[in-house]
Amino acid sequence: MKKFIKIVLTVAIVFTLLQILPKVVIAPKIDVKIFSGVVPHHLLAEKIINSFFASLTMDPPETLFLLSPDHFHECEINNVELILGSASQIKNINVDTEMADIVSSKFQALKKDSLICFDHGIDDLLTFIENNLPDTEIVPVLISQNFSFDKAKAFTELISRIPDKKSCVVASVDFSHYLPQNIARLHDEKSKRVLLNFESDNFKNIEVDSPQALFIARYFAYLKNADSYSIVGTGNSQDLAKSELAETTSYFSVIFGSGLEESFRPLTQKTFIFTGDIMLDRNVNILMEKFGYNYPFEKIKRVLQGVDFVLGNLEGPIVYNKTPYQYNSLSFSFNKEVANTLSKTHFNILSLANNHTDNKGIKGLSETREILSKNQIKAIGGPVDFSDKFIYKNEDIIFTAFNFTYFMDNEVFTTIKNLRENNKDAFIITFLHWGNEYQEKSSQTQRDIVYKLIDNGIDLIIGSHPHVVQEIELYHSEVRNKDALIFYSLGNFILDQYFSKETQESLVVGLTKDKGNLEFVLMPVKLPESQPQLMTQEEKRAFLVNLAKKSSESLQSQIESGVILLKN
Repeated sequence: MKKFIKIVLTVAIVFTLLQILPKVVIAPKIDVKIFSGVVPHHLLAEKIINSFFASLTMDPPETLFLLSPDHFHECEINNVELILGSASQIKNINVDTEMADIVSSKFQALKKDSLICFDHGIDDLLTFIENNLPDTEIVPVLISQNFSFDKAKAFTELISRIPDKKSCVVASVDFSHYLPQNIARLHDEKSKRVLLNFESDNFKNIEVDSPQALFIARYFAYLKNADSYSIVGTGNSQDLAKSELAETTSYFSVIFGSGLEESFRPLTQKTFIFTGDIMLDRNVNILMEKFGYNYPFEKIKRVLQGVDFVLGNLEGPIVYNKTPYQYNSLSFSFNKEVANTLSKTHFNILSLANNHTDNKGIKGLSETREILSKNQIKAIGGPVDFSDKFIYKNEDIIFTAFNFTYFMDNEVFTTIKNLRENNKDAFIITFLHWGNEYQEKSSQTQRDIVYKLIDNGIDLIIGSHPHVVQEIELYHSEVRNKDALIFYSLGNFILDQYFSKETQESLVVGLTKDKGNLEFVLMPVKLPESQPQLMTQEEKRAFLVNLAKKSSESLQSQIESGVILLKN
């Protein structure tokens, strides 16, 4: 009897405890598979690197393809496409020589351990691999900067078909280089979108140190039907160094596979860079004939790389047979070769809405459009056209341009109103050529025009013609209950007006548009000898303080910081 009572009491106690103690839910085991990833090789990002290789321990590979940019151009020096390791072991890590042989049999490759270990894109990561993945073999590969994307595609397909091997592809890649942090972040927005969305055609214009390695890692995951990803870490050398740096390096680390945190969904952010007047005749042409057509862009080309749209005002016609410049003339023409240079410098939209694109008449204007088109550059607007004939629409973004230096036609308001009514959700950008030359503040006429344009549907105004930088205004349209920014004049971008400090200063504007959120990056530029280049930190601070003083009071602190945030 006592034994029975003891059993009953025990059951009762257990039952009571089960009611009052927290219930433990045993989660179903998730089968994590990791196919590829991206990791930085800059040791300032050591924590990110270690976290990345630690994450691979969830699904350790048998073979790890470690792809690095060829930092020291050894591929070009040795006239090969790839450089691989030759020994069976590198720094206590076994090399999958069978895989390396398969790769070298299909591509023009050199096997040389000294070159592999000399490059920090490989060498700096070996200790992390040894510590986290002691049983994994590696295939270290340096990739030539000239390795075509067709070859990169073939490389990926080759290694994805090799049977009986559990492989993982790791791209040892740092993101934006040698730029201030704000500009780097602008470039990184596109790079991350292209990578995660797998926009295969856009890898060619992202600002990373090996777009080919990045493409291979992402394509390998795609071929393995990866359905998810996890971001391991992000950062910038300025943040990690905890000091303001003129030139920074960005880091973005991610793994691709199945059973990971994030499902793939389209990222939609777009990135832009806007520049001012571009005049390629007169003294600029003399400099180009002496130093080459790339001369004006040599010190600014990295800034213009790696975004979706690069726009400027083309202050003159590009023609097949350039007319020699006549002294003291204000009639310009540009050699047809400059179109190819503009394209290679990543300009893809140019405004023709100004008082110089008709300098060689209708024929010159027609040739300009034709030559730009042949070089994959969209031409918007015209010297006397206020219709929607020369607009460019890309998905939900519309680019327009109008010239007000000759006259102002009310047709422009009808054009914008119709565009807005027919494209209710579009983001409409307008280049305006207007205002008084060399005046650092906008005129009442400019303000009257622009407020009405915004009320009728414009979302962003970029101005040119005064040849100096004018103020930035935040205008609230009561008609649309919407805020819009007005950059009255960005000043010169490439020109030969050496007679004043103001005409040799320019504002380049970057923009990241993520749905209704807009982030503008202000990039002050100086123009010695018609060669735009970023101002020093001290010059930039002084320029932005002066710009803030003449701009909307509500924007002053943001302008001084170099970044304007606008949410609608």
